[in-house]
Amino acid sequence: MAINFLQSTNFSDDAKLQFGNSTDFEIYHDSSTNQNKITSLLGRQLLINTASFVVNNAADTQNMIIATDGGAVSLYCAGNLKLATTSVGSTITGGLTTTASSSLAGANMSAGIAMGTNAITGMANPSSAQDAATKAYVDGALPTVNNATITFSAGTGLTGGGTITLNQSSNETVTFNNSITNNNQLTNGAGYTTNTGTTTASNTQTFTNKSGNISQWTNDSGYLTSAGSMSSWTLTADSGGSETITNGESVDIAGGTNITTSRSGATVTISTSATTNTGTVTSVATGTGLSGGTITGSGTISVDNTVVLTNNTQTISGGKTFSDVLTATSDIDMESGGDILLSATGGIQIDGDPGVGKFLKSVASGMEWTTITQNSGTVTSVATSSPITGGTITGSGTIGFDSSAVTSLSNLATTGTVTTGTWNSNTRLDKTSTTDNDYQGELVYLGGTTVVKGKIYVYSGGDWISADADAESTSKGLLAMSVANGNSGTVGMLTRGMFTLSYDPGNDGDILYISTTTGNLTTEPPSGSQKVVRIVGTLLDSTNGQMFFHPDNTYITLS
Repeated sequence: MAINFLQSTNFSDDAKLQFGNSTDFEIYHDSSTNQNKITSLLGRQLLINTASFVVNNAADTQNMIIATDGGAVSLYCAGNLKLATTSVGSTITGGLTTTASSSLAGANMSAGIAMGTNAITGMANPSSAQDAATKAYVDGALPTVNNATITFSAGTGLTGGGTITLNQSSNETVTFNNSITNNNQLTNGAGYTTNTGTTTASNTQTFTNKSGNISQWTNDSGYLTSAGSMSSWTLTADSGGSETITNGESVDIAGGTNITTSRSGATVTISTSATTNTGTVTSVATGTGLSGGTITGSGTISVDNTVVLTNNTQTISGGKTFSDVLTATSDIDMESGGDILLSATGGIQIDGDPGVGKFLKSVASGMEWTTITQNSGTVTSVATSSPITGGTITGSGTIGFDSSAVTSLSNLATTGTVTTGTWNSNTRLDKTSTTDNDYQGELVYLGGTTVVKGKIYVYSGGDWISADADAESTSKGLLAMSVANGNSGTVGMLTRGMFTLSYDPGNDGDILYISTTTGNLTTEPPSGSQKVVRIVGTLLDSTNGQMFFHPDNTYITLS
Protein backbone atom coordinates (compact mmCIF):
# COMPACT_ATOMS: atom_id res chain seq x y z
CA MET A 1 0.00 0.00 0.00
CA ALA A 2 1.02 3.64 -0.49
CA ILE A 3 1.57 6.03 2.45
CA ASN A 4 0.70 9.66 1.81
CA PHE A 5 2.19 12.58 3.78
CA LEU A 6 0.02 15.69 4.10
CA GLN A 7 3.08 17.84 4.83
CA SER A 8 6.62 18.02 3.46
CA THR A 9 9.31 15.90 5.17
CA ASN A 10 12.73 17.60 5.44
CA PHE A 11 16.08 15.77 5.55
CA SER A 12 19.20 17.67 6.66
CA ASP A 13 22.35 17.95 4.52
CA ASP A 14 24.11 14.57 4.06
CA ALA A 15 21.15 12.76 5.63
CA LYS A 16 20.54 9.82 3.31
CA LEU A 17 17.36 8.03 2.36
CA GLN A 18 18.74 4.45 2.01
CA PHE A 19 17.18 1.33 0.49
CA GLY A 20 18.27 -2.34 0.63
CA ASN A 21 19.86 -4.46 3.35
CA SER A 22 23.34 -3.32 2.27
CA THR A 23 22.28 0.27 1.52
CA ASP A 24 22.34 -0.59 -2.17
CA PHE A 25 20.54 2.64 -3.14
CA GLU A 26 20.80 6.17 -1.70
CA ILE A 27 19.14 9.57 -2.20
CA TYR A 28 20.66 12.58 -0.43
CA HIS A 29 22.13 16.09 -0.65
CA ASP A 30 25.96 16.17 -0.49
CA SER A 31 26.91 19.37 1.38
CA SER A 32 30.61 19.03 0.49
CA THR A 33 29.87 19.37 -3.23
CA ASN A 34 26.43 21.04 -2.94
CA GLN A 35 25.06 18.31 -5.23
CA ASN A 36 21.86 16.30 -5.10
CA LYS A 37 22.77 12.62 -5.60
CA ILE A 38 20.98 9.40 -6.49
CA THR A 39 23.56 6.60 -6.01
CA SER A 40 23.36 2.90 -6.90
CA LEU A 41 26.07 1.17 -4.82
CA LEU A 42 27.81 -2.24 -4.84
CA GLY A 43 27.75 -2.37 -8.62
CA ARG A 44 23.95 -2.52 -8.67
CA GLN A 45 22.07 -1.55 -11.80
CA LEU A 46 19.87 1.57 -11.53
CA LEU A 47 16.67 0.51 -13.27
CA ILE A 48 13.82 3.00 -13.85
CA ASN A 49 10.54 1.41 -14.98
CA THR A 50 8.14 4.03 -16.31
CA ALA A 51 6.01 4.83 -19.33
CA SER A 52 7.72 8.20 -19.67
CA PHE A 53 10.98 9.61 -18.25
CA VAL A 54 11.44 13.41 -18.32
CA VAL A 55 14.30 15.63 -17.11
CA ASN A 56 13.59 19.40 -17.15
CA ASN A 57 15.64 22.47 -16.25
CA ALA A 58 15.62 23.93 -12.72
CA ALA A 59 12.86 26.41 -13.59
CA ASP A 60 10.73 23.62 -15.12
CA THR A 61 10.31 25.67 -18.29
CA GLN A 62 12.41 23.62 -20.76
CA ASN A 63 12.93 19.94 -21.53
CA MET A 64 16.42 18.43 -21.32
CA ILE A 65 15.76 14.65 -21.72
CA ILE A 66 12.54 12.80 -22.64
CA ALA A 67 12.33 9.00 -22.90
CA THR A 68 9.01 7.37 -23.87
CA ASP A 69 8.10 3.70 -23.48
CA GLY A 70 8.10 2.19 -27.00
CA GLY A 71 8.99 5.56 -28.46
CA ALA A 72 11.88 7.96 -28.94
CA VAL A 73 14.63 9.07 -26.60
CA SER A 74 15.09 12.83 -27.15
CA LEU A 75 17.94 15.13 -26.14
CA TYR A 76 17.46 18.92 -25.96
CA CYS A 77 19.73 21.98 -25.84
CA ALA A 78 18.23 25.19 -24.40
CA GLY A 79 14.76 23.67 -24.88
CA ASN A 80 15.37 22.81 -28.57
CA LEU A 81 15.34 19.19 -29.78
CA LYS A 82 18.78 18.18 -31.14
CA LEU A 83 18.85 14.32 -31.12
CA ALA A 84 15.97 11.83 -31.25
CA THR A 85 16.08 8.08 -31.71
CA THR A 86 13.83 6.46 -34.30
CA SER A 87 12.88 2.90 -35.25
CA VAL A 88 15.70 2.84 -37.84
CA GLY A 89 18.36 5.05 -36.19
CA SER A 90 18.61 8.63 -34.96
CA THR A 91 17.61 12.07 -36.22
CA ILE A 92 20.05 14.96 -35.63
CA THR A 93 18.80 18.57 -35.77
CA GLY A 94 21.60 21.01 -36.57
CA GLY A 95 25.28 20.28 -37.26
CA LEU A 96 27.23 17.20 -36.20
CA THR A 97 30.77 17.69 -34.88
CA THR A 98 33.06 14.66 -34.79
CA THR A 99 36.56 14.02 -33.40
CA ALA A 100 39.48 12.59 -35.38
CA SER A 101 38.65 9.08 -34.25
CA SER A 102 34.88 9.26 -34.79
CA SER A 103 33.12 7.22 -37.43
CA LEU A 104 29.71 7.58 -39.10
CA ALA A 105 29.19 4.03 -40.20
CA GLY A 106 25.66 3.53 -41.52
CA ALA A 107 24.71 7.18 -41.02
CA ASN A 108 21.98 8.62 -43.29
CA MET A 109 22.54 12.38 -43.77
CA SER A 110 19.66 14.69 -44.79
CA ALA A 111 21.83 17.85 -44.71
CA GLY A 112 25.40 18.90 -45.56
CA ILE A 113 28.44 17.90 -43.48
CA ALA A 114 30.85 20.74 -42.67
CA MET A 115 34.33 19.20 -42.47
CA GLY A 116 36.28 22.40 -41.86
CA THR A 117 39.92 21.73 -42.79
CA ASN A 118 39.49 17.96 -42.41
CA ALA A 119 39.07 15.45 -45.21
CA ILE A 120 36.85 12.44 -45.75
CA THR A 121 39.20 9.48 -46.05
CA GLY A 122 38.94 5.78 -46.87
CA MET A 123 36.27 6.22 -49.56
CA ALA A 124 35.63 3.53 -52.20
CA ASN A 125 35.33 4.35 -55.87
CA PRO A 126 31.76 5.34 -56.87
CA SER A 127 29.48 2.68 -58.32
CA SER A 128 26.31 4.72 -58.93
CA ALA A 129 25.41 8.25 -60.08
CA GLN A 130 24.78 9.51 -56.48
CA ASP A 131 28.04 8.20 -54.98
CA ALA A 132 30.83 10.59 -53.93
CA ALA A 133 34.07 10.28 -55.90
CA THR A 134 37.67 10.35 -54.71
CA LYS A 135 40.26 12.70 -56.26
CA ALA A 136 42.05 9.83 -57.90
CA TYR A 137 38.84 8.65 -59.52
CA VAL A 138 38.01 12.11 -60.86
CA ASP A 139 41.50 12.74 -62.20
CA GLY A 140 41.36 9.44 -64.06
CA ALA A 141 37.87 10.05 -65.49
CA LEU A 142 38.48 13.53 -67.00
CA PRO A 143 40.27 13.94 -70.35
CA THR A 144 43.45 15.99 -70.66
CA VAL A 145 42.56 19.46 -72.00
CA ASN A 146 46.04 21.01 -72.17
CA ASN A 147 45.92 24.66 -73.39
CA ALA A 148 42.91 24.57 -75.75
CA THR A 149 41.49 27.91 -76.99
CA ILE A 150 37.80 28.90 -77.24
CA THR A 151 36.89 31.75 -79.65
CA PHE A 152 33.83 34.06 -79.23
CA SER A 153 32.71 35.97 -82.39
CA ALA A 154 30.36 38.99 -82.58
CA GLY A 155 27.07 38.62 -84.49
CA THR A 156 24.51 41.11 -85.90
CA GLY A 157 24.39 44.31 -83.90
CA LEU A 158 27.45 43.41 -81.82
CA THR A 159 31.11 44.25 -81.98
CA GLY A 160 34.03 42.79 -80.14
CA GLY A 161 34.64 39.17 -79.13
CA GLY A 162 37.86 37.33 -78.39
CA THR A 163 39.36 34.04 -77.19
CA ILE A 164 39.77 32.24 -73.87
CA THR A 165 42.59 29.82 -73.22
CA LEU A 166 41.95 26.94 -70.84
CA ASN A 167 44.18 25.89 -67.95
CA GLN A 168 45.08 29.49 -67.11
CA SER A 169 45.93 30.65 -63.60
CA SER A 170 43.91 33.90 -63.87
CA ASN A 171 40.51 34.98 -65.18
CA GLU A 172 40.10 35.96 -68.83
CA THR A 173 37.45 38.39 -70.17
CA VAL A 174 35.63 38.60 -73.51
CA THR A 175 33.75 41.89 -74.21
CA PHE A 176 30.82 42.49 -76.64
CA ASN A 177 29.47 45.95 -77.52
CA ASN A 178 26.18 47.10 -79.09
CA SER A 179 26.68 48.34 -82.65
CA ILE A 180 23.11 49.65 -83.26
CA THR A 181 23.04 53.48 -83.44
CA ASN A 182 19.68 53.99 -85.24
CA ASN A 183 16.38 52.16 -84.81
CA ASN A 184 16.23 51.88 -88.61
CA GLN A 185 18.76 49.10 -88.16
CA LEU A 186 16.09 47.07 -86.29
CA THR A 187 13.15 45.23 -87.82
CA ASN A 188 9.90 45.22 -85.86
CA GLY A 189 8.11 41.97 -85.37
CA ALA A 190 4.47 41.32 -86.09
CA GLY A 191 2.03 43.70 -84.30
CA TYR A 192 4.59 46.44 -83.58
CA THR A 193 4.52 49.94 -85.09
CA THR A 194 7.44 51.68 -86.68
CA ASN A 195 7.55 55.28 -85.35
CA THR A 196 8.81 58.02 -87.63
CA GLY A 197 8.94 61.81 -87.34
CA THR A 198 8.43 64.11 -84.31
CA THR A 199 5.49 65.90 -82.67
CA THR A 200 5.51 69.46 -81.36
CA ALA A 201 2.97 71.58 -79.43
CA SER A 202 1.77 73.27 -82.62
CA ASN A 203 1.06 70.00 -84.43
CA THR A 204 -2.53 68.96 -85.03
CA GLN A 205 -2.04 65.20 -84.83
CA THR A 206 -4.64 63.23 -82.94
CA PHE A 207 -3.52 60.82 -80.18
CA THR A 208 -5.82 58.10 -78.89
CA ASN A 209 -5.35 57.15 -75.28
CA LYS A 210 -4.27 53.52 -74.97
CA SER A 211 -7.01 51.35 -73.46
CA GLY A 212 -9.06 54.48 -72.86
CA ASN A 213 -7.59 55.31 -69.42
CA ILE A 214 -5.70 58.58 -68.85
CA SER A 215 -3.99 57.11 -65.82
CA GLN A 216 -1.65 55.39 -68.25
CA TRP A 217 -0.11 58.76 -69.12
CA THR A 218 2.45 60.48 -66.92
CA ASN A 219 2.51 64.32 -66.86
CA ASP A 220 5.76 66.21 -66.97
CA SER A 221 6.73 68.57 -64.14
CA GLY A 222 4.39 71.57 -63.81
CA TYR A 223 1.37 69.89 -65.41
CA LEU A 224 -1.85 69.09 -63.55
CA THR A 225 -3.15 65.55 -63.36
CA SER A 226 -6.95 65.64 -63.55
CA ALA A 227 -9.04 63.12 -61.66
CA GLY A 228 -12.84 62.96 -61.71
CA SER A 229 -15.33 65.75 -62.49
CA MET A 230 -18.07 67.80 -60.76
CA SER A 231 -21.07 69.41 -62.37
CA SER A 232 -22.59 71.02 -59.25
CA TRP A 233 -22.50 71.16 -55.43
CA THR A 234 -25.00 72.09 -52.69
CA LEU A 235 -24.55 74.86 -50.09
CA THR A 236 -26.76 74.18 -47.00
CA ALA A 237 -27.55 76.70 -44.24
CA ASP A 238 -28.20 75.96 -40.54
CA SER A 239 -31.80 77.03 -41.02
CA GLY A 240 -32.30 74.13 -43.41
CA GLY A 241 -32.32 76.06 -46.68
CA SER A 242 -29.96 75.10 -49.47
CA GLU A 243 -28.70 76.40 -52.84
CA THR A 244 -27.29 74.43 -55.77
CA ILE A 245 -24.00 75.80 -57.15
CA THR A 246 -23.10 74.77 -60.72
CA ASN A 247 -19.71 74.77 -62.47
CA GLY A 248 -18.43 78.21 -63.27
CA GLU A 249 -20.58 80.04 -60.69
CA SER A 250 -19.01 82.34 -58.10
CA VAL A 251 -20.10 82.11 -54.44
CA ASP A 252 -20.00 85.24 -52.28
CA ILE A 253 -19.75 84.48 -48.50
CA ALA A 254 -21.41 87.58 -47.01
CA GLY A 255 -22.07 88.48 -43.37
CA GLY A 256 -25.55 89.04 -41.92
CA THR A 257 -26.87 90.54 -38.70
CA ASN A 258 -24.03 90.51 -36.15
CA ILE A 259 -22.03 88.30 -38.58
CA THR A 260 -18.76 89.36 -40.26
CA THR A 261 -16.46 87.54 -42.67
CA SER A 262 -12.76 87.93 -43.40
CA ARG A 263 -10.15 86.20 -45.54
CA SER A 264 -6.47 85.54 -44.99
CA GLY A 265 -4.90 83.65 -47.88
CA ALA A 266 -7.01 80.55 -48.56
CA THR A 267 -8.80 80.80 -45.15
CA VAL A 268 -12.27 82.41 -44.78
CA THR A 269 -13.22 83.29 -41.17
CA ILE A 270 -16.87 83.83 -40.09
CA SER A 271 -17.33 85.75 -36.79
CA THR A 272 -20.28 86.92 -34.68
CA SER A 273 -20.61 90.19 -32.77
CA ALA A 274 -23.93 89.31 -31.11
CA THR A 275 -24.33 89.25 -27.34
CA THR A 276 -26.06 86.51 -25.34
CA ASN A 277 -28.63 88.96 -23.85
CA THR A 278 -31.62 89.56 -26.03
CA GLY A 279 -35.07 91.02 -25.47
CA THR A 280 -36.41 93.91 -23.31
CA VAL A 281 -37.94 93.97 -19.78
CA THR A 282 -41.02 96.23 -20.06
CA SER A 283 -42.16 96.27 -16.37
CA VAL A 284 -41.24 94.92 -12.87
CA ALA A 285 -44.00 94.24 -10.31
CA THR A 286 -43.48 93.72 -6.55
CA GLY A 287 -44.94 90.90 -4.43
CA THR A 288 -45.21 89.99 -0.73
CA GLY A 289 -42.47 91.57 1.39
CA LEU A 290 -41.49 94.09 -1.32
CA SER A 291 -42.72 97.64 -2.02
CA GLY A 292 -42.30 99.97 -5.00
CA GLY A 293 -45.25 99.13 -7.18
CA THR A 294 -45.01 98.32 -10.88
CA ILE A 295 -41.91 99.87 -12.48
CA THR A 296 -42.07 100.46 -16.26
CA GLY A 297 -39.04 102.70 -16.58
CA SER A 298 -36.98 103.29 -13.46
CA GLY A 299 -37.79 103.12 -9.74
CA THR A 300 -36.88 101.72 -6.32
CA ILE A 301 -37.82 98.35 -4.85
CA SER A 302 -37.74 98.14 -1.01
CA VAL A 303 -38.49 95.62 1.76
CA ASP A 304 -41.76 96.47 3.52
CA ASN A 305 -42.53 96.29 7.29
CA THR A 306 -43.64 92.64 7.07
CA VAL A 307 -40.04 91.52 6.82
CA VAL A 308 -37.77 91.37 9.91
CA LEU A 309 -34.62 93.38 9.25
CA THR A 310 -31.19 92.40 10.58
CA ASN A 311 -30.39 96.04 11.53
CA ASN A 312 -32.01 99.47 12.01
CA THR A 313 -35.14 100.32 14.02
CA GLN A 314 -38.34 98.65 12.79
CA THR A 315 -41.97 98.47 13.82
CA ILE A 316 -43.53 95.06 13.22
CA SER A 317 -47.27 94.74 13.15
CA GLY A 318 -49.26 91.55 13.60
CA GLY A 319 -48.45 88.39 15.57
CA LYS A 320 -45.15 86.60 14.86
CA THR A 321 -44.41 82.96 15.53
CA PHE A 322 -40.83 81.81 15.88
CA SER A 323 -40.17 78.08 15.40
CA ASP A 324 -36.58 78.36 16.64
CA VAL A 325 -34.68 80.28 19.37
CA LEU A 326 -35.13 84.07 19.40
CA THR A 327 -31.84 85.65 20.43
CA ALA A 328 -31.56 89.35 21.39
CA THR A 329 -28.09 90.92 21.60
CA SER A 330 -29.51 94.07 23.30
CA ASP A 331 -32.53 95.01 25.45
CA ILE A 332 -36.04 93.96 24.58
CA ASP A 333 -38.04 97.14 25.42
CA MET A 334 -41.76 96.62 25.98
CA GLU A 335 -43.35 100.05 25.35
CA SER A 336 -46.95 101.21 25.43
CA GLY A 337 -48.00 98.46 27.80
CA GLY A 338 -46.84 95.65 25.59
CA ASP A 339 -46.53 92.18 27.06
CA ILE A 340 -44.46 89.09 26.52
CA LEU A 341 -46.93 86.22 26.80
CA LEU A 342 -45.67 82.82 27.98
CA SER A 343 -47.35 79.52 27.26
CA ALA A 344 -48.28 77.19 30.04
CA THR A 345 -44.91 75.50 29.83
CA GLY A 346 -42.93 78.47 28.64
CA GLY A 347 -40.69 80.90 30.45
CA ILE A 348 -37.80 83.28 30.09
CA GLN A 349 -34.34 81.93 30.81
CA ILE A 350 -31.65 84.40 31.87
CA ASP A 351 -27.94 83.51 31.35
CA GLY A 352 -26.30 80.09 31.10
CA ASP A 353 -26.65 77.15 28.71
CA PRO A 354 -30.06 75.64 27.99
CA GLY A 355 -31.32 74.04 31.18
CA VAL A 356 -28.79 75.87 33.41
CA GLY A 357 -29.13 79.38 35.01
CA LYS A 358 -32.05 81.64 36.03
CA PHE A 359 -35.54 80.96 34.77
CA LEU A 360 -38.51 83.33 35.12
CA LYS A 361 -41.78 81.43 35.39
CA SER A 362 -45.40 82.10 36.21
CA VAL A 363 -46.61 81.29 39.72
CA ALA A 364 -49.89 81.96 41.58
CA SER A 365 -48.56 85.20 43.06
CA GLY A 366 -47.13 86.43 39.75
CA MET A 367 -43.61 85.80 38.43
CA GLU A 368 -40.56 84.40 40.24
CA TRP A 369 -36.93 83.50 39.41
CA THR A 370 -35.97 79.82 39.68
CA THR A 371 -32.50 78.26 39.51
CA ILE A 372 -32.45 75.15 37.36
CA THR A 373 -29.76 72.55 36.50
CA GLN A 374 -29.24 70.20 33.60
CA ASN A 375 -30.19 67.14 35.69
CA SER A 376 -33.67 67.11 37.02
CA GLY A 377 -35.24 64.75 39.57
CA THR A 378 -33.79 63.15 42.73
CA VAL A 379 -32.62 59.55 43.33
CA THR A 380 -33.70 58.69 46.88
CA SER A 381 -32.18 55.18 47.13
CA VAL A 382 -30.13 52.65 45.13
CA ALA A 383 -30.59 48.92 45.87
CA THR A 384 -28.16 46.16 44.83
CA SER A 385 -28.49 42.44 44.10
CA SER A 386 -25.98 39.62 43.58
CA PRO A 387 -23.30 39.78 42.25
CA ILE A 388 -23.47 43.58 42.91
CA THR A 389 -22.77 44.53 46.58
CA GLY A 390 -23.43 47.69 48.61
CA GLY A 391 -26.96 47.23 49.98
CA THR A 392 -29.53 50.03 49.76
CA ILE A 393 -27.86 53.41 49.44
CA THR A 394 -30.00 56.46 50.40
CA GLY A 395 -27.26 59.08 50.56
CA SER A 396 -23.81 58.00 49.59
CA GLY A 397 -22.10 54.61 49.57
CA THR A 398 -20.01 52.18 47.57
CA ILE A 399 -21.20 49.66 44.96
CA GLY A 400 -18.95 46.63 44.36
CA PHE A 401 -18.82 43.34 42.42
CA ASP A 402 -18.84 39.95 44.20
CA SER A 403 -16.79 37.63 41.94
CA SER A 404 -17.43 34.63 44.23
CA ALA A 405 -21.11 34.85 43.40
CA VAL A 406 -20.39 33.95 39.74
CA THR A 407 -20.68 30.15 39.61
CA SER A 408 -22.05 29.62 36.12
CA LEU A 409 -21.48 31.07 32.67
CA SER A 410 -24.86 29.99 31.36
CA ASN A 411 -25.78 33.54 30.47
CA LEU A 412 -22.41 34.44 28.96
CA ALA A 413 -22.55 35.45 25.28
CA THR A 414 -21.29 32.77 22.91
CA THR A 415 -19.45 35.25 20.67
CA GLY A 416 -16.52 37.55 21.30
CA THR A 417 -12.73 37.49 21.58
CA VAL A 418 -10.43 37.04 24.59
CA THR A 419 -7.77 39.70 23.96
CA THR A 420 -5.76 39.61 27.21
CA GLY A 421 -4.85 37.21 29.98
CA THR A 422 -4.28 33.46 29.99
CA TRP A 423 -7.04 30.94 29.34
CA ASN A 424 -6.37 27.96 31.64
CA SER A 425 -9.76 26.29 31.57
CA ASN A 426 -10.20 22.84 30.06
CA THR A 427 -12.49 22.37 27.05
CA ARG A 428 -15.35 20.12 28.16
CA LEU A 429 -17.21 18.07 25.54
CA ASP A 430 -20.15 16.04 26.85
CA LYS A 431 -21.73 13.20 24.93
CA THR A 432 -24.61 14.61 22.97
CA SER A 433 -28.20 13.67 23.56
CA THR A 434 -30.07 10.93 21.73
CA THR A 435 -31.72 13.54 19.51
CA ASP A 436 -30.59 13.18 15.89
CA ASN A 437 -28.05 15.78 14.74
CA ASP A 438 -27.44 17.11 18.26
CA TYR A 439 -23.85 18.44 18.53
CA GLN A 440 -21.25 20.37 20.51
CA GLY A 441 -17.64 21.20 19.67
CA GLU A 442 -15.53 23.36 17.38
CA LEU A 443 -17.27 25.02 14.43
CA VAL A 444 -15.88 26.90 11.41
CA TYR A 445 -17.90 29.20 9.20
CA LEU A 446 -16.38 28.89 5.71
CA GLY A 447 -17.49 28.90 2.08
CA GLY A 448 -20.95 29.16 0.64
CA THR A 449 -21.87 25.53 -0.09
CA THR A 450 -25.43 24.32 0.49
CA VAL A 451 -24.85 21.50 3.00
CA VAL A 452 -27.01 18.72 4.53
CA LYS A 453 -26.84 18.13 8.29
CA GLY A 454 -25.08 14.96 9.39
CA LYS A 455 -23.06 14.66 6.12
CA ILE A 456 -19.22 14.70 5.85
CA TYR A 457 -17.51 17.31 3.62
CA VAL A 458 -13.96 18.08 2.42
CA TYR A 459 -12.73 21.70 2.11
CA SER A 460 -11.28 21.99 -1.42
CA GLY A 461 -10.75 24.93 -3.76
CA GLY A 462 -12.20 27.50 -1.35
CA ASP A 463 -15.46 25.61 -0.66
CA TRP A 464 -16.89 22.32 0.61
CA ILE A 465 -17.39 19.15 -1.47
CA SER A 466 -18.99 15.89 -0.36
CA ALA A 467 -16.51 13.42 1.15
CA ASP A 468 -16.12 10.12 -0.73
CA ALA A 469 -13.52 7.34 -0.20
CA ASP A 470 -13.47 6.55 -3.93
CA ALA A 471 -10.65 9.08 -4.65
CA GLU A 472 -7.97 11.18 -2.93
CA SER A 473 -9.49 14.44 -4.21
CA THR A 474 -12.65 13.80 -2.15
CA SER A 475 -10.89 12.42 0.94
CA LYS A 476 -7.78 14.49 1.79
CA GLY A 477 -7.60 17.85 3.48
CA LEU A 478 -9.82 19.53 6.10
CA LEU A 479 -12.85 17.37 7.04
CA ALA A 480 -16.01 18.69 8.66
CA MET A 481 -19.57 17.58 9.46
CA SER A 482 -22.53 19.80 8.72
CA VAL A 483 -24.58 20.54 11.86
CA ALA A 484 -27.60 21.91 9.99
CA ASN A 485 -29.14 22.33 6.55
CA GLY A 486 -28.23 25.53 4.73
CA ASN A 487 -25.26 27.67 3.73
CA SER A 488 -21.96 26.42 5.21
CA GLY A 489 -20.83 29.96 5.96
CA THR A 490 -23.97 30.54 8.04
CA VAL A 491 -24.88 27.24 9.77
CA GLY A 492 -21.27 26.26 10.60
CA MET A 493 -19.20 23.11 10.04
CA LEU A 494 -18.10 20.82 12.94
CA THR A 495 -14.35 20.13 12.69
CA ARG A 496 -14.06 18.38 16.11
CA GLY A 497 -16.62 17.47 18.73
CA MET A 498 -19.60 15.33 19.65
CA PHE A 499 -22.42 14.46 17.25
CA THR A 500 -25.54 12.28 17.23
CA LEU A 501 -25.98 10.50 13.89
CA SER A 502 -29.40 9.79 12.43
CA TYR A 503 -28.23 6.23 11.66
CA ASP A 504 -26.35 3.50 13.57
CA PRO A 505 -23.23 2.48 11.57
CA GLY A 506 -21.78 -0.17 13.94
CA ASN A 507 -20.99 -1.19 17.49
CA ASP A 508 -19.83 0.70 20.57
CA GLY A 509 -16.17 1.71 20.29
CA ASP A 510 -15.91 1.06 16.53
CA ILE A 511 -13.55 3.20 14.46
CA LEU A 512 -15.40 5.26 11.86
CA TYR A 513 -14.04 5.80 8.30
CA ILE A 514 -15.05 7.85 5.27
CA SER A 515 -17.50 5.73 3.28
CA THR A 516 -17.66 5.14 -0.47
CA THR A 517 -21.27 6.29 -0.07
CA THR A 518 -21.02 10.06 -0.54
CA GLY A 519 -21.14 12.02 2.75
CA ASN A 520 -21.57 8.96 5.02
CA LEU A 521 -19.47 7.14 7.63
CA THR A 522 -18.72 3.41 7.91
CA THR A 523 -17.09 1.04 10.39
CA GLU A 524 -15.67 -1.07 7.54
CA PRO A 525 -12.44 0.27 5.98
CA PRO A 526 -12.87 0.76 2.22
CA SER A 527 -11.18 -1.83 -0.02
CA GLY A 528 -10.22 -1.94 -3.66
CA SER A 529 -7.77 -0.17 -5.96
CA GLN A 530 -7.35 3.59 -5.32
CA LYS A 531 -9.81 3.57 -2.42
CA VAL A 532 -8.87 5.86 0.48
CA VAL A 533 -8.75 4.69 4.10
CA ARG A 534 -9.07 7.63 6.52
CA ILE A 535 -10.20 7.59 10.18
CA VAL A 536 -12.73 10.31 11.09
CA GLY A 537 -14.03 9.34 14.54
CA THR A 538 -15.19 6.82 17.14
CA LEU A 539 -18.69 5.43 17.70
CA LEU A 540 -19.65 5.94 21.38
CA ASP A 541 -23.20 4.51 21.44
CA SER A 542 -24.37 2.33 18.59
CA THR A 543 -27.98 2.33 19.81
CA ASN A 544 -28.41 6.06 19.45
CA GLY A 545 -25.67 6.90 16.89
CA GLN A 546 -23.65 9.04 19.30
CA MET A 547 -20.03 9.58 18.17
CA PHE A 548 -16.84 11.51 18.81
CA PHE A 549 -15.82 13.30 15.57
CA HIS A 550 -12.00 13.69 15.43
CA PRO A 551 -10.64 13.27 11.83
CA ASP A 552 -7.07 11.97 11.40
CA ASN A 553 -4.91 14.14 9.07
CA THR A 554 -3.24 11.06 7.54
CA TYR A 555 -4.80 8.63 5.08
CA ILE A 556 -3.87 5.57 3.01
CA THR A 557 -4.56 5.08 -0.71
CA LEU A 558 -4.86 1.40 -1.63
CA SER A 559 -2.77 0.26 -4.62
